[in-house]
Amino acid sequence: AEAGTVSVSYDHETINFESQPRISVLLSILNDKSRIYWPIAKLYHVDSIIQSDLIADKQLVLEDLRQLIIMWHQHQTISQQLSALRREIESWQLGVVVDTTLDFDLTQLRQENNPVLDPGSYILSASKRTNYVTVVGLGGRSDVVYRNNKAAYQYLQETDFSAEVKDVDEVFYVPNQSLNGNFEVEPISVSFWNKTKHPLMNGSVLFVPISADILTEHYAKLNEQIVKLAQYRIVR
Repeated sequence: AEAGTVSVSYDHETINFESQPRISVLLSILNDKSRIYWPIAKLYHVDSIIQSDLIADKQLVLEDLRQLIIMWHQHQTISQQLSALRREIESWQLGVVVDTTLDFDLTQLRQENNPVLDPGSYILSASKRTNYVTVVGLGGRSDVVYRNNKAAYQYLQETDFSAEVKDVDEVFYVPNQSLNGNFEVEPISVSFWNKTKHPLMNGSVLFVPISADILTEHYAKLNEQIVKLAQYRIVR
């Protein structure tokens, strides 16, 4: 977007504003255009200062994975698993969730609920209610059907790459929350002697960390860096 302008993309359409609109103006236009399930809606700012840092972080993660693939090229299975994970992360579009309510009625009640959007480009994600938990790890990505009270280890058993993650002791849980920073990533035990019954949110991510044996000391922080990116992944 040009300086001072705002563009909002939703469902293959872009709405352009020559000046900075208030949230209520955007919501009013969108309500007239399509049926949106607002309780799960998120507005992502995709060209903020934080976004630039995220893009740089993503490139570093992809480069580290590329180097690991080269390092393990003689071990075909590990190399293929790392390649699948790299392709998945490469496909991620990242954004910073706008810290405001997406409820037209609330914007009318209080001025602080109806802020002016900063200049830039945005993506509205609200097309449908998710019904899965996404498992990411060696082998790529697998969307597993969400069920109340299903534990993390049960999702791992149902992935497309369950064999690759069966010996994992711990996964990282990235909840699907409406606001960045409004939650914390949590490690969850999935070892056979300590299978934690931790309630998961619909639409959240379970990241299965790469084992230390594969990473080596030089790439020791790679799992942490991938988890950070997962927090800002735009859920379509």
